[in-house]
Amino acid sequence: MFSYEQLEKYNETDVEIYRYVINNMDRVGYMSIRELAHELHVSTSTILRFCLKNGFEGYRDFKRALKSEQQQLTTYEPKSDVSELAHFFAKTNSSAYERKLMPALTYLRRATLVIFVGIGSSGSLARYAARCFTNAGKVAFGLEDSNYPVNTFEIHDTVVFALSESGETPELIALVQHFQ
Repeated sequence: MFSYEQLEKYNETDVEIYRYVINNMDRVGYMSIRELAHELHVSTSTILRFCLKNGFEGYRDFKRALKSEQQQLTTYEPKSDVSELAHFFAKTNSSAYERKLMPALTYLRRATLVIFVGIGSSGSLARYAARCFTNAGKVAFGLEDSNYPVNTFEIHDTVVFALSESGETPELIALVQHFQ
């Protein structure tokens, strides 16, 4: 319903509307435009512009698509080719796995800046991850340029995620070494 390209173009108000809609999908589908505007402390025109910016003809069209999206999410049946994903979740749903993750989560919670780095398609994923973290309220930056002057970042209290399919990209390895 909301594409990454659309999310990239959002201003601060659009991000607030988006967050509210995603977190209250079941309620928004039944709210009038005035009720939604009142909840978000914006005008009805702002809500209408948000709908138009996302490719809907108006608020009614937006609500119809939202209800359809919610119905698809609740009636989706996994296909048989997701067995590996199910196996992954089964393995990671353990207290031992959680204990291994706790130190990383502690660093992440304390971080004042989160940097995602990647080259090529991993760079696109790095930008997307940074956007998701930013939407969650964390200061995050997606870096896909291996020549970016990383010495401009304050490294204290910074967490860096290096994303790579192969783990052998020379540019990415050099970039990560600058953060060490």
